[in-house]
Amino acid sequence: MNCTHCDEPVLPGEQHPAFPSEPMHFECGVRAVVGSVAHLLRRCDCYKLGSTLGDPPNLTKREAAVAAHTLFGQIVHWFGSDTLA
Repeated sequence: MNCTHCDEPVLPGEQHPAFPSEPMHFECGVRAVVGSVAHLLRRCDCYKLGSTLGDPPNLTKREAAVAAHTLFGQIVHWFGSDTLA
């Protein structure tokens, strides 16, 4: 089955446990909750009115999800989860 976020095949062990009823990679599930890299860096339209930044255009949807998952992990590791509020 293909991921509902990136449309790439979800292989055994890649399923996000929070979304058991739909096929979704772990990283794509995190991206669905925390947003894009631009959102995590507070450079998207949510924070900068008129911004058109979203997922990096040179990455696939899956690669962008992996990048957002990685950045989110770094933010939580270095600054703690309370900095995201």
